[in-house]
Amino acid sequence: MGPLFVAAAAFTDEALARLRAAGVRDSKALTRRRREELEPLIRAEALALSVRRVEPQVIDQRNLNEAELEAIAAALSEVRDRLQGLSVEVGSVAVDLFGRREELSSLIGAVFPGAEARLLHGADALLAECSAASIIAKVERDRHLDQLKEAYGVLGSGYPSDPETRRWLASIASLSEPPPCLRRSWRTLLKYAPRLHVGKRRLKASKAPKSGT
Repeated sequence: MGPLFVAAAAFTDEALARLRAAGVRDSKALTRRRREELEPLIRAEALALSVRRVEPQVIDQRNLNEAELEAIAAALSEVRDRLQGLSVEVGSVAVDLFGRREELSSLIGAVFPGAEARLLHGADALLAECSAASIIAKVERDRHLDQLKEAYGVLGSGYPSDPETRRWLASIASLSEPPPCLRRSWRTLLKYAPRLHVGKRRLKASKAPKSGT
């Protein structure tokens, strides 16, 4: 439900030590309240930070890995640009591994030549820099979901494992035109609102909407 949020952030080693001591860890292991408590510290410790989002309409028409790669490239490029003039050397770039390793490695090499690419499954839980970025992305998503609840009556977290979200999907199953925050290619719809599900091939055949960042 809703956009995909991607965050990138740059920290010194000393800042990462302070974040670990403060309890920064995988956003999924923290409550919303705790994430929001840690957010100001993360923003204060970051040398640079960028948040990008991929809109539902783009997710419906694109390969998700490709769309996410583009969002990561944009976020890393913005971080690089913000670091210019700070006289800091980026020694490594860590990313929670998905898709093909060589594509991520090539992306990092293009944005930060010479930096070590640390690509790990579960990096959000293993590396403080990824934990911090995941918290920022999750805080931004939570706040956006609040807006969707206000605008469209969305219930729950927007994830398929959430019973409230599943109940809301069932409640809109008969609509002829669902709210634009819904990912029409979401396979969860096949179970709870099959009438609203539209395959990516059919969506690609229609005119692609403009996407926001």
